[in-house]
Amino acid sequence: MGEEEIIATLSHYSKIKEKFGESWILKNPEHPIYLHLKNSEVSFNEIDKLFDNCKKSKKGAEMLVNILKIEKKVKHQAYLNHLNKCLMVLEQYINKKTIQDLKNLPQFYKTISELELAEIFYREGYTDLELNPNIGNGKLDLKIRLDKRDIFFEVTTPDVYPGLDGKNYAQKVPDRAVDKFTEELTQCSNLFGKSPIVICINITESDITKDEVEDSVKEEIDEIFLDPKKGPINIGRVKAESQVMKEDKNSLFISGVMALERELTNKKYYFYHIVKGELYPISSSKLPLTNKEQDIINNILPKITSH
Repeated sequence: MGEEEIIATLSHYSKIKEKFGESWILKNPEHPIYLHLKNSEVSFNEIDKLFDNCKKSKKGAEMLVNILKIEKKVKHQAYLNHLNKCLMVLEQYINKKTIQDLKNLPQFYKTISELELAEIFYREGYTDLELNPNIGNGKLDLKIRLDKRDIFFEVTTPDVYPGLDGKNYAQKVPDRAVDKFTEELTQCSNLFGKSPIVICINITESDITKDEVEDSVKEEIDEIFLDPKKGPINIGRVKAESQVMKEDKNSLFISGVMALERELTNKKYYFYHIVKGELYPISSSKLPLTNKEQDIINNILPKITSH
């Protein structure tokens, strides 16, 4: 697909065109937006044949092969539809930093995760939200008012690294998520103990599962406490120094962990993504999520079924 075809395709995604700009997209051929546009052309006759093959498949393996072929052909269109919808729905909340992060290649998919999480809550009527809210001397990714108080969300999107098998990779994820989280919050000590914070891990592009998020990440996070003088500390590394700190629930500052996953779906040849999730609350947190807050989150997010 050449530049003229890309420009023509871009016209179908009005908000992407508005926020990114036609000239910027054409000047950045390595950016995911350009690549998704370039590869988004779909032959619906071919898709029809693959759907028919799925219906005729007598073996599960044959059906899976056809489903994977369909996903490969429509995934670019689905990404564009999904992002365009998020930008449209969240128009009033989009700020300069959001667009800068979307244009920044390393931040692109992480920012989509932030937008799609915000879009889910907005669609369910929770419109008192803010992208990239200021907190003390820093920022988090999202703030949403649920019930009677603000809940803050920090989103991370681990991907698959070559040379790491699933088991070893899963063991690394807690370190990456926690390190990223504590790095951003170290300068925000005035927030600790005031507002619930939930870490969200989008496993869509990763080789880990929601169970590994629950088992390994939560276990690691339960070991992190706030020392009034030193800030966030991993108790596993200072256990001999202060056993009391581990037993003092008033020093725990993380309220929960969520696993998120994007799933491809379609409606009459309109391919798009829906987001599913699992919440793992930390009951021993200084500010645990209330039962009502947990119910709100659990009722809004469909359960992850593929892992």
